[in-house]
Amino acid sequence: AGTIAGNGGGSSHNGVQLLAGGRITNVAGGTITAPLETAVYVGGGAGVVVNSGSIVSGAQSGVQLNLGGNVANQAGGVISGAAVGVVFANGGTLTNAGTIVGNSGEAVAFEGSNASRLILGPGFAFSGSVYVSPSASSTLELAAGANTGTISNFQSIFSNIDSIVFDPGAQWFVAGGTAGNVGAISGFAAGDT
Repeated sequence: AGTIAGNGGGSSHNGVQLLAGGRITNVAGGTITAPLETAVYVGGGAGVVVNSGSIVSGAQSGVQLNLGGNVANQAGGVISGAAVGVVFANGGTLTNAGTIVGNSGEAVAFEGSNASRLILGPGFAFSGSVYVSPSASSTLELAAGANTGTISNFQSIFSNIDSIVFDPGAQWFVAGGTAGNVGAISGFAAGDT
């Protein structure tokens, strides 16, 4: 709930580094930074990162999970990386109702061949694109919320999405072309357009 800052002195360090998997919760008002490395790095096992505060890297990724796991960026949460906002080196699940920024162009990267799932809340924001490895199966899930979600430039943000799922009660406007990018679209109910 306070501030964790990676040492930016004579050598570079991650803000938080877990080398046998683990869980990190950064609550509203909390800040995790790393001026020269990754702000939150989890290796050696699956990781869970829950963020309602601010996670910022000045040189690398905001969050990197090397062996899968889950990242939940909640409403009001910000994850920012000088390279990529969030990196999954071997698949995983990202839930985003906040803001994820990738200053080099990619907000999120799902690498490797393990399955990936991206769940978006209606208030989500990306600065940068979302890349999914073409060798991995991937699902974009559009969640229900109090407001209508909007994706107005789908094809310029998302690449290699296998399927889109609309959750029960979800209200979304999606436009911008999906040709060659999306297979199945599911979750439509009576009265949906």
